[in-house]
Amino acid sequence: MLALALGLTLATASGTASAQYRLRGDVYAFGTAPSPVGLFVLNGQAKPTDWADAEAVVWLGTGYQSPDPNTTGDVLVANIRLREPHGYGDLRLGRMLVSAGAIRPFQMDGASALGRIPHGPTVQVFGGVPVLPGFAAQAYDWAAGGRAAQRVAEYASLGVAYLQRRSEGRIAFEELGFDASTSPVKWLDAAGEVAVDLLHADVSSARGSLALRFGPARIEAYAIRRTPSHILPATSLFAAIGDVPSTLGGLSFSLRAAPRLDVWASGSADSIGGELGGRAQANATLRLDDRGDGAVGFELRRQWAPNGSWTGGRGMARIPIVYGLRASAEIEVVIPDEPDGRGSAWPWGIISLGYSPSFARWLDLAGGVEASASPTKLASVAAVFRASATWEKKR
Repeated sequence: MLALALGLTLATASGTASAQYRLRGDVYAFGTAPSPVGLFVLNGQAKPTDWADAEAVVWLGTGYQSPDPNTTGDVLVANIRLREPHGYGDLRLGRMLVSAGAIRPFQMDGASALGRIPHGPTVQVFGGVPVLPGFAAQAYDWAAGGRAAQRVAEYASLGVAYLQRRSEGRIAFEELGFDASTSPVKWLDAAGEVAVDLLHADVSSARGSLALRFGPARIEAYAIRRTPSHILPATSLFAAIGDVPSTLGGLSFSLRAAPRLDVWASGSADSIGGELGGRAQANATLRLDDRGDGAVGFELRRQWAPNGSWTGGRGMARIPIVYGLRASAEIEVVIPDEPDGRGSAWPWGIISLGYSPSFARWLDLAGGVEASASPTKLASVAAVFRASATWEKKR
């Protein structure tokens, strides 16, 4: 269901940079078992001056996926930002999602201040109360941290970040992160980041890459360490069974084979729970127009894992039809090496339609159906309908 809602949102969202005021409302209706649910999302942005702006995202629902069934709403983002017109710094106050360098992102009620010195360091500090569902509060629960970064000439940057969160006065987690990137010449990029869990003296996340560019081709060598705390929620079948805590290293190759055709391939050796595994994948995307509004794509994937090896295929199509009507479809099929009575193939797919009438550009309608089978469900079907309205006042 997350994949279906996210897919509809990304496929139909649009913004206008020149708008001085913008208000958007999205109404979702989900058809799921055991009962249908719904939610309402309101997103507002106001930029009355060059030095201040505000934003808010409010969720109003039926208690779906909430630990408290009586909870009918929550605020995801609500903050105001004051910024220096020349870019020397800004101050954000309210509810926000904080992301700083290599440390894990988190949501808080508080303040974040950032300052920049031209050709010098950038310093960010933040602190506040971690957000709990349903406006809940917990005594002595707070988080604080910051990040300092420095540009080196015009081709490199270095950064260090720190985050500490306390629950009932005790340290819940504490991370120290380091990040660096460089591009000394046009054909070479290198980047790396590492986050250290100071409570358990362990590396919670790490990534390093070295990329070479030769005209339309790009070759990258990479190494990644992933732990549960740094893995994003799954929005597809491939992600649900393929994104597992592991340490891996590999190579990837991408090529603009034609003006509208991109091909990409990668392979890696993985360490999963101390046992050897690996993965290989290849895909191609053909854009049907210069803007990329229409596209078709195919992907093949093979993953070797202890007691969990599988082969998968994926196909997608995104096609503008006529008069603001658009369609998209995506399907993934996984064939496990050892079904163990869980089915010889696990399919997952989404089909959706969207409509933006030319006579009412402020209105957008979309609907879709998601169906799948998995090791835990013989069959699952969900449907969602979304109606969006946007009001703008331009400068």
